[in-house]
Amino acid sequence: SGSGQVVAMTCNLDADYVPPVGSVHGLNLHRDDVLEVHQAHSDWVTRVLHVEELNAFASSSMDGRVVVVDARARVDVPEQKGRFRERINLRLFPKGVHDTAWCRSQSLFASCGVGREGALWNGSTGHVVATLSGHAAPVTRVAVDDARLQVVSMSTDNTIKVWDMRTNKCVQTMVDDNTYMVG
Repeated sequence: SGSGQVVAMTCNLDADYVPPVGSVHGLNLHRDDVLEVHQAHSDWVTRVLHVEELNAFASSSMDGRVVVVDARARVDVPEQKGRFRERINLRLFPKGVHDTAWCRSQSLFASCGVGREGALWNGSTGHVVATLSGHAAPVTRVAVDDARLQVVSMSTDNTIKVWDMRTNKCVQTMVDDNTYMVG
């Protein structure tokens, strides 16, 4: 969202079924559902992930930060009542974070930003364990292949790089030389 807000939904599972009263991004909402807004960022939110292993939500934003919040714990401070408790508030890429992905087997996040690199960082501590450098243009997407322990990154110049998470080295580069027209 443009306001930096992350909306989370919790359901009252003990309530009797009530027909849907609306839909948000394909989620059917019921009268007893609660939508909670968490102000985690000061700019556009680019990705929100639910990380089951951490019982947390992670969000990245064009404000340059990735925030990991506890999915169950709330802040008890009166002026912040109801907010999710932040576990990690990591400033990764000052010009903005485009994407974030989770690697379950290594308990690491992969993130990329407006700069020409990506980062691997510990999902529990926020410690950056590796910088993935080598793109010639801003990196816009990352994906994780848990089975192969690889990160795939894509940049605005149509370059895709595959990184080995064990060595943090690029093991393959692919370039799409085609020109695409939008519109």
